[in-house]
Amino acid sequence: MEDINDQEQKLFGIQSNFEKYGTLRQQFEPYQKLWKAISIFSENKKKWLNDPVSSLDSAEVETVVKEHSKISSKLQNAFSPDSLASTISQKFREEVTQMNANLPTVEIISRPGIQKRHWDKI
Repeated sequence: MEDINDQEQKLFGIQSNFEKYGTLRQQFEPYQKLWKAISIFSENKKKWLNDPVSSLDSAEVETVVKEHSKISSKLQNAFSPDSLASTISQKFREEVTQMNANLPTVEIISRPGIQKRHWDKI
C-alpha cells in the first residue's frame, strides 16, 4: 500500500486512505465466497444434468458436492438470520443437500459397465 500511496503522491499530490480496506475486505468475504460457490456449483450442476450420462465422473461429482456442502455449512452462520444473503445461502444449502442425496444414483448410472441392454431395461 505504501508504494501505491507514494505513486499517488507523486502523480496527483494526494494519497488515498486505505485504512478501512482490510475491514471492508473482511466484511465482503462471506458474500464473495457465497457468490463463487453458487457459480461453480451451478455450472457443474448444469453440466451434470445436460451432458451425456456416459461422460459423468462420479468421483468428481462427489468431490464437488462434498466440498460445496462444507462451504454451504460454513456460510450458513455468516449472515444475519433475516437477511437476503441468509435466504440465498439456505436455498444454496438445500440444493447441495438435494444433489448429495442423488450421489448414489449418479455413481450407479455413470459406471462404465452399463451397456445398452441395461438402459433398455431401465
